[in-house]
Amino acid sequence: VQAMYYNKQLVQDPIGTLDDIARFADVNAPTAIQSGFDAGYWGLSAFGDDLPPAATGANSAEMGMESSYFSLDMQAMVDWLDWLHNVQNTPGILISADYAQLWDSFRGESSAYYIGSSAVWYALEQELGSEKLGVLKLPAGPQGESHALLHTTGFLFNANASDAQMELALKFAHFASSLDSQQMLMKQVGHTPVNVGVNTDSTGPVAIFAQSVDEAIIGPIGQLATLLDSAGDKAYDDVLVDGLQPSVAVSNMATQLAQIAQTDVMTPTADGMLTLRFGDLQLNLLRVDSLNLITENPE
Repeated sequence: VQAMYYNKQLVQDPIGTLDDIARFADVNAPTAIQSGFDAGYWGLSAFGDDLPPAATGANSAEMGMESSYFSLDMQAMVDWLDWLHNVQNTPGILISADYAQLWDSFRGESSAYYIGSSAVWYALEQELGSEKLGVLKLPAGPQGESHALLHTTGFLFNANASDAQMELALKFAHFASSLDSQQMLMKQVGHTPVNVGVNTDSTGPVAIFAQSVDEAIIGPIGQLATLLDSAGDKAYDDVLVDGLQPSVAVSNMATQLAQIAQTDVMTPTADGMLTLRFGDLQLNLLRVDSLNLITENPE
């Protein structure tokens, strides 16, 4: 999950909102923000209303449906891209799709703030030291707190494994996820625990990561993730590189997804939701009523 890192030696009073980033931009203490659908989803969430359960991306079989699904607030994406477009040339704000550029900028202490994954915390602390490295929750926006997409790792078991191999694999999985192991991984390498029994320091970085995990959005999977990454990244580039209006870029994105979708009904509901299907995956595009998109599949 993502959080906002900051350099304590470059920052006296840490910022906490997108409005702060824009108002207090400092060329001597720049904020590094990565653009792109996956990396930038947290900002989109700061402009959206509370999302329905579908936004969690959970397996909807638990709710009596047959697909896994994800919801995307298109008007929130327009507003987020508009914010990025308005501040991208502000001295003290560095927006780029180039992860390496932003990473090197923060590690080299050229940037004071950096939106990054919890997975890099240990490496940053080893390099900068705890006296310099601080961690905050993601900046809040007009609609409240930001929520990043959740990325996690797990164990895969070979279906062709023998009974003995499977037993050994399960023992290791239970060991790795046990209270003692998770406590050790948290203390030694800053691993965000998956075992709810682990007692995190209520004020430390891992506690911030753990809270962010609890509030994160489970992202799209499979083909849907690939399609959203591709179409979403293009929308970011259209706005931030080519200067296209955010509403046009997001309309183009919605139209592209609608044309790829395997569904016959392309008309939004009365409340502005367009449901698209990609095999057994479902995408709910929210608040599309303000967008100019093609609502019929081409022959």
